[in-house]
Amino acid sequence: MRLRRIATVTAVAAAAAATVFATTAALSPAAPRDPMQPLPALTSRSLAARYTADSAAITKAAASAKRMGDPALAHALGALRGRHFLSFDPRGPGEAI
Repeated sequence: MRLRRIATVTAVAAAAAATVFATTAALSPAAPRDPMQPLPALTSRSLAARYTADSAAITKAAASAKRMGDPALAHALGALRGRHFLSFDPRGPGEAI
């Protein structure tokens, strides 16, 4: 009798945990990440192109933050201008390399 009660409580707890995990994942799924792309050969020309592209992306992200009413983020992004980045991704939590 006691073994049956323990088994029932365990099964109910497992079902509740599975339900919580399933609904939590459905409510806040992780953003799909793009696979890393290999960098082109690091020549002075390709680095200059990369720096220019990332500078434009930083400027665009800063303007977007300003339009969205986040002056602190706009200021932080503005402080990145003029620096050299191999990669800049403003999506999600952001990434700068």
